[in-house]
Amino acid sequence: MVCLARYLGQVGFGKFAFAFAYLGFFAILTDFGLDQILVREIAGTERSPEVLFGNAVLLKLSLAVLSLILACSIALSLDYPLSTKILVLLASISLIFSYQSPSFGNVFTTIFTVNLSRVYVTAIDLVSKVVMGALTLLLILLGRTLFEIVAVNVFGLIPGFIALVYLSNRFIRPKFSLDFGLWKFLLSESLPIALSSIFVMVYFRVDVILLSLWKGEGAIGLYSASFKLTEAFTILGSAFIITLLPLASRYYKSARKSMEVAYQVSLKYLLLLMIPVSIGTLFYRHQIINVLYGGEYAATSSALSILIWATTFMMLNMTITTFLISIYQQKIFTLMAFCLMVANLTFNFLLIPRFSFVGAAIATVLTEGLFTVFGAFYLAKFHDLLPSPSLLRLIPVNLVFILFLVFFSKYSVFVIVPVSIPVYLALLTIFGGVGRFEIDLLKKVFARA
Repeated sequence: MVCLARYLGQVGFGKFAFAFAYLGFFAILTDFGLDQILVREIAGTERSPEVLFGNAVLLKLSLAVLSLILACSIALSLDYPLSTKILVLLASISLIFSYQSPSFGNVFTTIFTVNLSRVYVTAIDLVSKVVMGALTLLLILLGRTLFEIVAVNVFGLIPGFIALVYLSNRFIRPKFSLDFGLWKFLLSESLPIALSSIFVMVYFRVDVILLSLWKGEGAIGLYSASFKLTEAFTILGSAFIITLLPLASRYYKSARKSMEVAYQVSLKYLLLLMIPVSIGTLFYRHQIINVLYGGEYAATSSALSILIWATTFMMLNMTITTFLISIYQQKIFTLMAFCLMVANLTFNFLLIPRFSFVGAAIATVLTEGLFTVFGAFYLAKFHDLLPSPSLLRLIPVNLVFILFLVFFSKYSVFVIVPVSIPVYLALLTIFGGVGRFEIDLLKKVFARA
């Protein structure tokens, strides 16, 4: 993405980002919240997993075809340049074959999630990304077009999709017996998640749409450059949460205390990861942008220092959402998501006209922060899921860490990063930020991930 942003420039990179942001709205229909419900049902009920999986595959395929048709039809009717429409049509194929975002292909990853065997998905994803990344770099070196780059990033998903389908059969062979009663059950259970996904997608993607309408593709390029950097951290959060969902569903049925501990540890370790990263990014935002993107993207450093905090809240919200679903509170999640969508739209309409892509970044961090506050309050108030009191020990840890960065701020980021890691670990040890029990539990969670 860094090389791509440098090669395409602000406008070209803006077109690339817009094509996939546009498809995000239709990916909601393809996903419809079915993947999470399928994991919950296979992990926590007595239904036949083969029948469940087979019907889920057929249902998601139907939704994927419908969303593909809608995406292409609406794209052709929009008042965008022909080149942009062609990119959108090409990228829309990912609604079928992608397993890295909401799509039909993603349903096959649920089997590995239920069995806590995500290593297969990780391996396929890694090989796929390496190959597509190498091909993208080759196209850049050869001076090829944006159209060809998008094609590689779409059709490059197909080998991984085929491998995923083949390997999933080692765990569960889908039984393709049409059961419309089961379809109705799955859709009714996933509807609150689907609605909340619509609301979430609106406040995730509407900023790009509004930037395209009000500020142009250059502003999208600057915003996306920062967003892509911070978004990379959510991969770690997603890996943790994907492992956590089936465990949380089982704990809700049989081990309430274990569920509470899992919730507390999840919040704490995501904070342990993201707070020092966010603080460091705030201090070294200019160096990071200059090293990665060059002077053309210097203006986006302000957005980077804001969006990294949005990512911190985003990862906490992954935990909150997972536990809401595992305790059958997806309707509450839907209500919260709707309120936050309204808030985000309001923030974007107020801030983007005045502050452009920086306003979009501010709107994002405000929205994610509100979700964290209200979600954590609801779980604490009505379900006795409380954050760990040991989180208070992270306050002195991070205050001292800030002082450390202030004192050594004149040094290069290449010096500070390797030095700051042992420093932060030492501070955690000194102030008792991490206990032996938490370390042992974390090892158990990831042992079969």
